[in-house]
Amino acid sequence: MKKSKNFKKIACGLIVILLSCSSLLFGQQGSSASKSFIIEFDESKINADYFDMSKRKFVTISNGSKIKAGVRAFFTPKHLKRGKVVKVWKINDSISEFEQINPNECVIVLSDKYANNKNKIKINYTVKKAKKYTLKFSNDIEFQSFLDYNESTFNKAFADGDEITEGHFFDFKLKDGVKNKAWFVGDKKMWHKGRRCGFCVSDIYAKDGIIEISNK
Repeated sequence: MKKSKNFKKIACGLIVILLSCSSLLFGQQGSSASKSFIIEFDESKINADYFDMSKRKFVTISNGSKIKAGVRAFFTPKHLKRGKVVKVWKINDSISEFEQINPNECVIVLSDKYANNKNKIKINYTVKKAKKYTLKFSNDIEFQSFLDYNESTFNKAFADGDEITEGHFFDFKLKDGVKNKAWFVGDKKMWHKGRRCGFCVSDIYAKDGIIEISNK
């Protein structure tokens, strides 16, 4: 449980710093902000929490909790076996209809869009074997850190041409003296504006089995 939550918070924390965008954490307040939803999930296989603005920290969501509309809730799997990754997240038994930049995390702003007629939002997932990809990056870019979702391992270094696994998190930076332009992972332009770029290995970045990080 602790490792899974650490992964989410470290990855999320990096994104927050890079984006400097509070809405990523705090959610969006709308006309239904006073409404609450009952959150249902299996606590033996899912971690859940949200960011409390007043406390300035993440607060755990328990199965059956009532959470206000507009809150951005985070769900991550517990105890994934090595080599496994989330295949699909299901909300009220329907496959989630949004692109996941991290397959091992489901992030939603609680609203009527996801609730059933009893104002309940039920979260579940299925798993699959994690895919393998070839990592590519130029001499202008340096590998910084790696996080294995299952093991929270930071002490492994990766080089251009190495094999990487779906669901793992990587952090890169430009070498000193290299002009910062725009970060790309695969053909997707990233939101990062600084000299560092972090991402979770996912099929959305891959082409012909290769995931390439570039700054151009």
